[in-house]
Amino acid sequence: MKRCANCEEKKDREEFGKDSLRADGLNIYCKICTREKTAQHRANLKAMGRPLNGPPAVAGRKSNAIARVRRFGPQAQKVYEAIRAGARTHREIAMMTKLASDDVGEAIADLLLWQKAIGTKLEGEARRYFIRAA
Repeated sequence: MKRCANCEEKKDREEFGKDSLRADGLNIYCKICTREKTAQHRANLKAMGRPLNGPPAVAGRKSNAIARVRRFGPQAQKVYEAIRAGARTHREIAMMTKLASDDVGEAIADLLLWQKAIGTKLEGEARRYFIRAA
């Protein structure tokens, strides 16, 4: 027998989901309470107009490109805006944003690899960055 932390009823161990991080290997909430909590959370998201998965959609827009920009961290946002304003190389971006070179590199990696908001190409020995079409 185990007591649910939500409804505080004592129930059989089979009525609790698995949780490998807990000492007893079971969730602190019974399956019924877990379902109710999940349903309430999803209803709250729906009431706020947010999708269950992914970033919030921007009302009235076909593309989610603006919402994607808003998800960037503050440094990535500065780098994105600098590229949009015409900076093409790492040095130009660093000068325009006034960020440290390491911070620019991290923001570029985030925008390039994870957000897929910018692209890169080599021109001679220089790497140039550009905004990807949405």
